[in-house]
Amino acid sequence: MAISPVDSVPVDVTGWDVRIIDSRPAVRRERNGAGEWVETPKVRDGVAGVEIDCLAAIPGIESRRSLKFTLYTPIPDGLEAFTPVGLVGPVMAAPWATGTRSGLWFEVSGIEPVGTSTRRRGGE
Repeated sequence: MAISPVDSVPVDVTGWDVRIIDSRPAVRRERNGAGEWVETPKVRDGVAGVEIDCLAAIPGIESRRSLKFTLYTPIPDGLEAFTPVGLVGPVMAAPWATGTRSGLWFEVSGIEPVGTSTRRRGGE
């Protein structure tokens, strides 16, 4: 049995108030051979990714926090800014760092308007 390092951990999002802010096609930014930045779509298993920006109120934390994640499933139609959404789980997080910036990235299976799912939500 191989032992692998922990590279992401599950997150309990019970009680989080998550609101969608914006969405856009997910792109990977890389430098080409000439040193120019090139954007290519992020694709997983033939499905184009969508970047989702959210604002979250997290129990026990005074200020709201911003979240950004990439979905590889369609997002529900009609989600306007500040619509409360549920994160379809499990919700996973991992640290990232580049230069002087750092944070957590999140991976979720999907999002949906609050109160519409019979599927398991992260942390529930």
